[in-house]
Amino acid sequence: AFAATHAPFAGDVQARVQLRLDAYAAGWRDQHRAACEATAAGAQSSHLLDLRIACLGRRRAQLSALVEVFTEADRKVVEHAVQAVAGLPSVETCGDVQGLLTAVPPPSEPATAARVEALHLRLARAASLEATGHYEQGLQLAAQVRAEARSLGHAPLDAEAALVEGSLRIVAARPEEAEAALVSALHTAIAHDLHAVAAEAAAKRLFVISDGLGRPAEALATQPFAEALVERAGDDGRLAALLHNNLGAAHEQHGDHTTATRHYERALAILARGPDALDPLLVVIHHNLGGMYLDEDRLAGAREHYTRALALCKEILGAHHPLAAHPLAGIGDVDARQAAFAAAQLRYSEALALMVASYGPDHLYLLHPLAGLGRVHAARGEPAEARRSYERAVAIADLHHANHPLLAEALAGLAALATAAGEPERARVLSGRADRVRAALPAG
Repeated sequence: AFAATHAPFAGDVQARVQLRLDAYAAGWRDQHRAACEATAAGAQSSHLLDLRIACLGRRRAQLSALVEVFTEADRKVVEHAVQAVAGLPSVETCGDVQGLLTAVPPPSEPATAARVEALHLRLARAASLEATGHYEQGLQLAAQVRAEARSLGHAPLDAEAALVEGSLRIVAARPEEAEAALVSALHTAIAHDLHAVAAEAAAKRLFVISDGLGRPAEALATQPFAEALVERAGDDGRLAALLHNNLGAAHEQHGDHTTATRHYERALAILARGPDALDPLLVVIHHNLGGMYLDEDRLAGAREHYTRALALCKEILGAHHPLAAHPLAGIGDVDARQAAFAAAQLRYSEALALMVASYGPDHLYLLHPLAGLGRVHAARGEPAEARRSYERAVAIADLHHANHPLLAEALAGLAALATAAGEPERARVLSGRADRVRAALPAG
């Protein structure tokens, strides 16, 4: 199915996905064997064995749901496949005796228990659709499951469905709805000692309030509670890394780059000693640090983190994966700031080619390398090439009716070119539009 997409990165991704799926399956078998042997040796009760096997059954269902999505793969699925496998819930938690014993038991009535199990399978597919980039399909399914879960009154299913729905509303750019769903997940999870669900909901809600709703101070007020919930969840470190990355982003948006750096670096340290030394979140964190250092004009640090993000992207996802285009363009930004225009042009061109091959010629991601190329060509005294790059960026933004800082930059660049070409009226119109775009952007 991956090969049939003809994506240039499909082969690299498939090989990496296969290794991760095999490793997950091997871990599942180890946990299953350990559960059986502990009972055979008299080290645990048959009740605890039932709880462990039920937990492993849910993990197997989640693995199965993801593989099913993989067999229907399109390019979007292939692009997100490694990250999706890396995001599967840990099988190690099925050996957490205390957590299993304190969990809410399944319904005692057989018909209700069977319905809960069927809804868990549908929710696993919704989570797999989210992980592989099919947000609207996943959101529709998650909302249906959540509505049915509420009617059953089974708290774990209700909380998990609200968490999946909230996560999907984040990536579907519906922050108000996302926060409402996450608050519901958080409330139900805390009330019923569902520690991992509560911790993930708190970490994601902090991000929604800061990034989606633009209220970083309010988001940071929840930090002590989110940290306590993550500590109580006691997972393998992935929740803590997610929280510290989100805290880094919130402090960065709030203007405290020193504290943001501390949280980003804490997230990196947690992942370094976790079970997956090549967690895809590493790419995101290094990219975030690169962007923050670039904003501060700390160019050596920006280059270091963008370069590390690019190297990790190639190692974790493959040399032709489209995610590599983003740190490539970031390195181009550093080169341009340092007046290394030939190097910057090469980086922007590589990023643009990778994005076009992966997303097509009209994706909004193209704004970054196109605006960069316009900037570089203008600096090198190549006005015709600069104008073509800027105009292409404007056309893409207009196609999507997008208000974006890079649209404002492209319009201002075209205005400067018009002024230099002796076209004051054209320059005035372009400059006025650039000002209107900037004025309509959200604060920060």
